[in-house]
Amino acid sequence: MLKVRQNRGKGGWENMQLHIVDLVIVILYFASLVTISYSIMKKAQQKGNENESFLAADRNMGIVRTAGSGAATDLGGGFSIAMGGLGFSLGISGSWLIGVSALSAVLAALLMAPKIKRWSDRVKGLTTGDLFESRFDKRAGLMAAIAIGLSWWTFVGGQVIAGAKLVSGTIGLSVTATIIIAGAIILVYTAMGGLKGVITLDVYQLVVLTVGVIVILVPLGL
Repeated sequence: MLKVRQNRGKGGWENMQLHIVDLVIVILYFASLVTISYSIMKKAQQKGNENESFLAADRNMGIVRTAGSGAATDLGGGFSIAMGGLGFSLGISGSWLIGVSALSAVLAALLMAPKIKRWSDRVKGLTTGDLFESRFDKRAGLMAAIAIGLSWWTFVGGQVIAGAKLVSGTIGLSVTATIIIAGAIILVYTAMGGLKGVITLDVYQLVVLTVGVIVILVPLGL
């Protein structure tokens, strides 16, 4: 009986140690996001081009970062969790959706982004609504802005909820509390770094996600 209690106590201590390690990793990860965004903001302030950096990412992100940002957006929390379930239920045939999304990000970076950049450099546009307005009229620009806002509101919300569910299971907080914390952190680093910060952090998080899946999840699944 004493041995059973000792084993239970030992197991509880080990679980608490693992919980502390998980919590420290999550805190360091979120802190790294805010730190990177803050450094981008300070560099933009030193150069005196805060508006260009915040709204248009200095108009100089390049194909690699553009494709990386698109891939990270498509393959973020929602896809990494939902597609894991789809792969579990359908096998390799369930990978077609995520493969198409990755391919679309690359094609958009190679074929679509250069044309949009040439247009934005010519008319000094900052948003997709500006593109429609310059091509048609203000009503078209307003409709495009509303449509994009509504669609991305739901898309980003799904990503935040998916990531919050994953983190809440790791650190032991409720999903609601984790959504509030994650949402606050996203707002902070977006407000500091703007579009340039978001794109840079997209690439950073894509690397973290890729390494995590290949180095950790794949070996565990074999």
